[in-house]
Amino acid sequence: MNSQKIIVITGPTASGKTDFAIKMAARIDGEIINSDSLQVYKENPILSAQPTIEERGNIPHHLFGYISGAEEYNIARWLGDSVEQIKECKNPILVGGTGFYLKHLIFGLSTIPEIDQETRDATRSLYEKIGPEEFYQALRSIDPEVASNLNPNNYQKTIRAYEVIKSTGKSILYWRKQNRQFFPIDSFKMIILHPDREILYQNCNQRFLKQLENGAIEEVKYLMQQNFRVSTGIMKSHAVPELMKYINGEWTLKEAIEKSQQVVRNYAKRQTTWFKHQFNHADLDINFVNDVTNY
Repeated sequence: MNSQKIIVITGPTASGKTDFAIKMAARIDGEIINSDSLQVYKENPILSAQPTIEERGNIPHHLFGYISGAEEYNIARWLGDSVEQIKECKNPILVGGTGFYLKHLIFGLSTIPEIDQETRDATRSLYEKIGPEEFYQALRSIDPEVASNLNPNNYQKTIRAYEVIKSTGKSILYWRKQNRQFFPIDSFKMIILHPDREILYQNCNQRFLKQLENGAIEEVKYLMQQNFRVSTGIMKSHAVPELMKYINGEWTLKEAIEKSQQVVRNYAKRQTTWFKHQFNHADLDINFVNDVTNY
């Protein structure tokens, strides 16, 4: 990595991050690093909106489609891989909409020891056996403080809290206080794309129709054939549950399209709100861009 700032391009889904980043990379001789939690998988390039070979051109792209959907993937793994890439890249440009990943890259992450596979498997098996409500009560019995701040139906967070205390003997709240900083905050330049809501929602709708034209239904059929757990990250790709209902004959294609577009629009709305409130640090160089054509 050279002495220039680490550029971060983010914003809600369908806001134009990929095109914006590629144009910037061409202008500054940069390399693009993925910061989207769904674009890391090999088997979902269409519905995760990974940049195509044509879009990438001669610009180096890193951490796109590099793991199997069968693998466990989390923020700790992404941070390890992305930090390494940033250090190796010339003019690194991170691009993606997973704000949770970016927040911890910029502000640091608590150092939680790696959870042993036996505990991970046992935790998930227990959850599937007793269901979310009883599992939540099991978590509450061993870590009442963290349980009081969690929604019982939040699968990822309850699972994570339970396996951490079971494996380490200490609450996840303890580990969060052991913060690890990767880079100085002032080494980042953050650009958050923020198009007008009507334009953003139109982009969401049109992109999904384009994904259908490019083979989204066939992609979901392939994912179903792989027998991935429904709870795995790749099966949470936008529109996968909705298109599965169409494929299984539960919904018409029209219903699946309307529901999928609604899910994506709602996600974009939540992202927009989240980005407004999560990166308000005095030392962070941050720009909100409404019109990318004038940047």
